[in-house]
Amino acid sequence: MREFTNSMRLVLLVGAPFFLSIAHAAQIYGTLTENGRAAAGLQIIVRCADESTFQAQTSESGSYSVRIDAAGYCTFIVSNRPGQPSLEIYLYDQPSRYDFNLIPNQDGSYTLSKI
Repeated sequence: MREFTNSMRLVLLVGAPFFLSIAHAAQIYGTLTENGRAAAGLQIIVRCADESTFQAQTSESGSYSVRIDAAGYCTFIVSNRPGQPSLEIYLYDQPSRYDFNLIPNQDGSYTLSKI
C-alpha cells in the first residue's frame, strides 16, 4: 500500500502543472471578412499580456480557431495586412466567438473592427 501511495504522489506532482494549464486554456473562434467577403489565408496572431503568442490561419471561408493557454486581455492581430490591424479582446475560460471585418484605409493600411 505504501508503494501505491508514493506512486500516486509522484503522479500528482508530475501531472499537476499539466492539469492546471488545461484549466486556464481558452479558445477563440469566429470569422474574418474583408469588405463583406471571406478573408482566406490570413495569418492571425493573438498576443497576451504575458507576451505569449498564439497563431492561426483563416480557412477558405474566413473562419479561424485558436487555442490559447491564457485568459484575460489579449491583442488579436492580422499580421499579413499592411499596418498589422489589431484589436484588444478578452479571453474567458470558455470558448468565445469573435467575428471581425477588415476595412481598407485610404493610405493602404487596414482597420480591424468587431462585427
